[in-house]
Amino acid sequence: TIGSGSCVGINACKYLGMQGKKIEIGSNSCNCHYCCECLGDGSYVVPDNSCNELGADECCKSATEKGNKASATLPPTESPKAAPSTAPTSSKKYSLKLISIAISD
Repeated sequence: TIGSGSCVGINACKYLGMQGKKIEIGSNSCNCHYCCECLGDGSYVVPDNSCNELGADECCKSATEKGNKASATLPPTESPKAAPSTAPTSSKKYSLKLISIAISD
């Protein structure tokens, strides 16, 4: 889930949610180039108005290296412990690939 006004910047949220990982990004978060890309290998919750720059005290120090917030204030999310109230239903998953085309005269 990505909140309103979030993931603005080159590769700000690239790779997030891949490999079956769950990530929730609050509103107005991850708004710089590569600022949340390093979180792609796990399940995290990014609070509102956070992780808007790279640095040691942010979510990511760089596109590949986590900062202090990634381990201290962004714990992995856990699966619910209670059984669902209804039987699970089958859901299909689709992969989409965005293709850009430029047409000129």
